[in-house]
Amino acid sequence: MVFWQNIPYDTQTWDHCMTAHEDKLIVVGGTQPGWVNQGVKKMAMYDFTTQQWLTGLPLMQQRRQKPACVMNTVENALYVSGGEHFGALDSIEKVSLTNIASQAWEYIAHNLTIGLYGHVMIYDAVDNTIFVIGGWDQSVARNEIQRIDCDTGAVTVV
Repeated sequence: MVFWQNIPYDTQTWDHCMTAHEDKLIVVGGTQPGWVNQGVKKMAMYDFTTQQWLTGLPLMQQRRQKPACVMNTVENALYVSGGEHFGALDSIEKVSLTNIASQAWEYIAHNLTIGLYGHVMIYDAVDNTIFVIGGWDQSVARNEIQRIDCDTGAVTVV
């Protein structure tokens, strides 16, 4: 039985987010080396069955500097929030999602209350809700918890 396996990734990337879905590891956004560390507008999936990387639909915007991602297993949807835009260096408040089967990105109805990076997202299948916890805005560490209602897209502070 293999407990740990090195999986070579095709791009040198850091400050990305990862989640898993069925037999796939999903890598989203991050930073690549470049003239000033370029943001990544990429989603890639590693298929453990075929042991190959698959290219996912490009993101709607670059998400560098630690975005967060989580799978909504009820809707078969990947949610991505936060990170920073390349160049402007402002934290992103938009939350995007894609259905894994269709791979069509869209923004949810409402934004986070403030742009974040370095935060965590947790999915609650019982209430079909995502909690966004902590992180940084452009100047301070945040301590609030935001709740995303996956049925309506509404964002509230808990």
